[in-house]
Formats: sequence, structure tokens, C-alpha cells
Amino acid sequence: MSSQPAPRPRLAVEPLEDRLAPATFTVTSVDNVGEGTLRNAIIRANATPGADTITFAIGTGLQQIRVMTTPLPAITDRVNINGRSQPGYAGLPLVLVNGAGAGVGATGLTIERGGSGSVITGLGVNQFNGDAIRINADNCRVRACHIGVLFTGAEELSNAGNGVRIYAAATGNIIGGVNPAARNLISGNDANGVLIAGAATTGNVVAGNHFGTGSNGTEFIGNGVIDTPTPTDGAGVRIQGGAFGNLIGGTAPGAGNLISANTVYGVVIDGSPGNTIQGNYIGTDASGTAELGNFEHGIYLLNGASGNLIGGATVAAGNIISGNGLDGVHVEGTGTRGNVIRGNRIGRGTRGTNVGNGAAGVWVADGATGNSVVGNVLAANIGPALQVEGGNTVADNTVL
Repeated sequence: MSSQPAPRPRLAVEPLEDRLAPATFTVTSVDNVGEGTLRNAIIRANATPGADTITFAIGTGLQQIRVMTTPLPAITDRVNINGRSQPGYAGLPLVLVNGAGAGVGATGLTIERGGSGSVITGLGVNQFNGDAIRINADNCRVRACHIGVLFTGAEELSNAGNGVRIYAAATGNIIGGVNPAARNLISGNDANGVLIAGAATTGNVVAGNHFGTGSNGTEFIGNGVIDTPTPTDGAGVRIQGGAFGNLIGGTAPGAGNLISANTVYGVVIDGSPGNTIQGNYIGTDASGTAELGNFEHGIYLLNGASGNLIGGATVAAGNIISGNGLDGVHVEGTGTRGNVIRGNRIGRGTRGTNVGNGAAGVWVADGATGNSVVGNVLAANIGPALQVEGGNTVADNTVL
């Protein structure tokens, strides 16, 4: 009986995974539609899976893209929009996205969920009838942009809504950064500079930006509309609707924001818990020695805002809250409790200067209880240094 050779093993062939390398789309035209436009680049990036890049080569120098009739398409896939790539870029945006003709309620750039991880760098975004930038996504960055101001950073060119809106459970987004080159100028917008809204909107960072001033940190280009403020507008930064765990500023060098010259408030926390405000200049110029003010309170906590930290235990955590039109820090309302105001200079600037607020240094009343005002330095405020009702803790403050 003859032996048969053992069968040879058959090689298994697995189908290759369908992968597309990240693509780069270059904007070469200021036109509203067609090949080489920003609109077309966003459409193509959305249709190409992966982390794509949009660059600019619209001749050289300053260029204005006028968005007409309809808004730009929302960003639905990860993309890096790099305005610094425009030839001649030297620190000021050279690509201006103008929405004056984009229609009622039009937003400038919108990042939806599929666009998580996207980056917008070095653009001017102005004159949209809605918000300049909306983020309903995670881990996105906005840096080196001029939002609501001219490319020079010296004049208002407002958007009718917020400069940046972060909302609908968006997490981990960074507006600005600790490097001065990442600083955004977010000023002159009709609503707020940055709005963070929604009960699951958490873990977002706003750092190193100018709100309400220009590039020198001495100009008056406030967010909000003078003479016609609304209860929800007119702040440099506003946190509302239960948004929690967000950081405005920080303790790292360069993390603090300049939040001054806004038409109503510096920072508002409205009914939201567990946010942190640290290391910012609120009401002064960039040097911390002169008054720019916010028209009313520097920081305003209301409507059940709870467990928020204003300042902290270290020198770097403390805010300078000085030169504002009314109270440095104003806390009010039943259910507004458990907030800590610690280690701030209120009415006191840098270099030992006094830059008083127009009313109280810290005012806690109208049913607000369980709040702590501890270890602050207060000076030169026109009203009382501390006006705090019973049921709150006041300890170890220095009044000069």
C-alpha cells in the first residue's frame, strides 16, 4: 500500500483593512464656493476618514474669506485647520473668515461629535450673526485666533453671538494654552467671550486668553452690548446650565486669562457646580497695575452655583480681581453654597498697587450660605472689604 504525501497547508488570506492616509487640503481661493475654497476643503475633509489637515496658500499676506448666503458646513471628521500656514504669517491671523453675508443665526465654524480632536489655529473669525465657533465635540483646541476683533487685535469686528460656545456634553476641549503663541483674543462679541453650557459639559480648559481687551491687554473691546445687556450675556466667560469641572485659568505659568473691559461681568457661574477659577487678572490691564474694569462684578456666582473654587491655597492659584465697577466677587441666592473664595487679591494689583473695585471686595448675601471667604488680601475697595451674611465662613483675610 503506497503512502500518500501529507497535504500542504493552505495559506489563509485575510482581507486588508480599508485605510486611508490622512490628507491635506489647501485653500487657494477667497471665493465662497468651488475648488480651492475653505467650504470645499471642509467638505472634502469630512468625506476623508482620518485626521486631515487644511492649509492656506491664498497668495501671500492678509486675505478675507467672505462666507455668503449659507454657513460653512459643520466639521464632522477630525481636522487640523492651520491658519498659520498662510504665507507671511508672523503671529497675527492673515486669514479672516467673515460671516457678514452668511445669513441669520449663522455660526462661523461648528465642530460636531465626529470632529472630536479637531484643532483650529491662527484664524480671524468675525461678523457672524450667531456664534463664531461652536464645539459639540471632545478634545478639540482653538488657539492663536482673533474672534470678534480685527486681525490686528486693536478694534472690534463683532460676532452677534458668543465668541466660543462649548456645549451639549463636550469634554476635554482647550481654548488657548499656556504658551503666549496659543493666546486667543476673544473680544467684542455681542453675547459672551466663551460660553460653557450644559449639565454634562465638563473638563474643559480656558487658559492664556484675552477677553474684552486687545493684543496689548490695555484696550477696551468688551464682550456684550453696551446699554442693552441681557441676563445671559455680557461676560468674558460664562458657565451655566450645570456645566461642571471646568477650569478657567490655572496655576501653570501662562495659564491665567486677562478678563477685563467686558460690558457686564468678568466671569459668571450660573447654577453650575465644581468649576475652578484660578490665576486670572479680572478687571485690570495685562500688567495688573491699572484699571480696565468689568462694568459690574468681577466674578458673579448665582442661581445655586455650588462647590466652585475661586483661587486656591497657593500664590499661583490666586486671582487678581480688581478695578471692577461693582463688587470684586458677588455671591447670591438660596442654594448658592459651598463655594470657596481663597487666596485672591481683591482690589490689590501687582507690584503693591491698589486697584479698587467700585463696591464691596466680596459680597455674599441674599440666602447664600455655607460659602468660605478665606485668606484673601483686600484693599482700596470703594465699599466694604467684606460684606458677608451669617451662615458663611470668613477667616484669615487681610484688609489693607
